[in-house]
Amino acid sequence: KGGSSVNWSDGNAAIFNGGEVILDKNAAASELSFNGDASVMAGEASDTTPVLTTPKIEVAEGKTATVSAELSSGIEKTGLGTLELSKSRENKTTTVSEGTLKISEGVAIGTLRLGTDKSKPVTFDYDGQTLNANPTTYLGAGMDVALINGVYCNDGTITFSNDTFPYTLTVGENSRVKASDRFNFNTSGEATINIDGGILQSKANNNNWIMQASQKGVLNINVTDGGLLEFGGETYMLTCRDGEDKYESPELHVSVADSIVRVKNGKSLRLGRDSNTKSSAKPIFSLAATNSVFDIGYGFYLGNDKTGLSPEGSYTADFQNCVITAFQFCVYSDRPVNKAVLNGTRLAFARENGTLQQSQSDAEEERFLIGEDGLTIDTQAYSVNLDAN
Repeated sequence: KGGSSVNWSDGNAAIFNGGEVILDKNAAASELSFNGDASVMAGEASDTTPVLTTPKIEVAEGKTATVSAELSSGIEKTGLGTLELSKSRENKTTTVSEGTLKISEGVAIGTLRLGTDKSKPVTFDYDGQTLNANPTTYLGAGMDVALINGVYCNDGTITFSNDTFPYTLTVGENSRVKASDRFNFNTSGEATINIDGGILQSKANNNNWIMQASQKGVLNINVTDGGLLEFGGETYMLTCRDGEDKYESPELHVSVADSIVRVKNGKSLRLGRDSNTKSSAKPIFSLAATNSVFDIGYGFYLGNDKTGLSPEGSYTADFQNCVITAFQFCVYSDRPVNKAVLNGTRLAFARENGTLQQSQSDAEEERFLIGEDGLTIDTQAYSVNLDAN
């Protein structure tokens, strides 16, 4: 910049400490390395647009490099900093091994691969655009990936299984991951979904399955900072309902803070609910909610209405300063420690003949525990059935 010209030998590494880099002809480098904020653009002097060839671009932590020159081939993004690409990547592959990749508005994305090592988190910023593709095609299985500033859609079901589940998936602020149909999430390993101010949403009025077919494994779902977890249809979590001896001890842990969980279209949130009577599963489900809203179209069910072969395991929910809207709120007794704690919480019934109920088989057990700050039951002028100790 400023009229000076610096050459590097084709094929060697090109290292920049900052500033503006202008290409006046085709160039190649074994890698580009940015130790400061910088930009690389094509010059206007030549008759044809200069092309830059490099297999790797590294950006140092806390720095941003913007490349608006055309890159001829597939590239790997490394380093903890941010790389912004503003030239089409159509028919080319971009692999993010570390740090943040941003694709500028209106730029074709090509083939995207997020994550190569789960110890190196990666972030993808789509600059407010919509990416219509199955997330399993670009989210690295077993990787730590964050999606920000974009809408990430799949025309159909989003299915995460052992072969496709990220180790950690974060849906960040100003981002939405949306299935036009439903969710089907199962893992026999360990995985975490963080909805950190973003939205995770299924649209169709179809069943959602969360850890429904997992023989073992642990899934954590954390909804924080104004996030929204929304289901378009009936939602089953940790049901262990298929097969007689198929399951061991799968776990599902849901944490909700300052956020919203919603089930639309008059459907229910079934945390357990339909387990097989011949199952020896030992499932562990926990819900911890603080300062949050649960907007449930029909019923909130905790535990299983069928008792399996083993009393081990548990389904527990802890609501602190929450608002719950539902037609039915029920805790089942298939496991001795199943309980719902309600403290400083308002339970609002959305229609006539709503029910707050625990299983008939254990009328002496306390399945509902009311905390020091109490439970407010708002009938909204409807008749309500209270059948709990």
